[in-house]
Amino acid sequence: MKENNLNHKGFIDILRVGDQNGINHFVNACSDAGFTSHNIYMNIIFPSLVQIRELWSQGEISIAEEHMCTEITKSAMSLIDQQVKYKNSNDLKAVLACVKDETHYLGAKMFSDFLTWDGWKCDFLGQDNPPTTIADWVGKVNPEVVGLSIVMEEHFDNLLETIEQIQSLNQECQIIVGGILTDNHKIKLNEIGMKNAFSNPIEALDWIRSTFLQRNHSLLLEEYLL
Repeated sequence: MKENNLNHKGFIDILRVGDQNGINHFVNACSDAGFTSHNIYMNIIFPSLVQIRELWSQGEISIAEEHMCTEITKSAMSLIDQQVKYKNSNDLKAVLACVKDETHYLGAKMFSDFLTWDGWKCDFLGQDNPPTTIADWVGKVNPEVVGLSIVMEEHFDNLLETIEQIQSLNQECQIIVGGILTDNHKIKLNEIGMKNAFSNPIEALDWIRSTFLQRNHSLLLEEYLL
């Protein structure tokens, strides 16, 4: 496969015809070309997920095709994960979850992988978690970080309720919010003291590294841009 075809457009072209073997070959070709795992996730998979969601929301692809693309992408992420050399455990705990009614979970899984690669112990709760489910689990495992994901705007009130319930049980953990967030959403979050809202997973990971690990937070961004 030619290196100039190793981009998110090439990924989507293979994805939409349901070619799992083709996707596996694509991922391996990216690794052979020297792409880092973060680079594949952020420059190929992440924009592909955004485009697939846009095609679905505009009625250009069916829910069946969106689900097929999701499952093949999940498999590709598993293949990439197998190629990563994890950092040693840092003895830090994180809980990652999609809020109630939110079924688009791969962005949250991507961020869970980023933290796991960095040595975190991550509990990924997946899609559609009621506020009490997330809050009770946070109260049980007492993590340093809770990451909440939202993609569809109509789930924003569920996000706010989840944050409220978590804070009622655990005032110490840091809550970060990721996903499709408008400026208006960020203003509302800021009003309740939630300043850690990120639309870009790399920016969220940079913040976590600089806050908890005292690493040079610009290093990952430089790797990503490269």
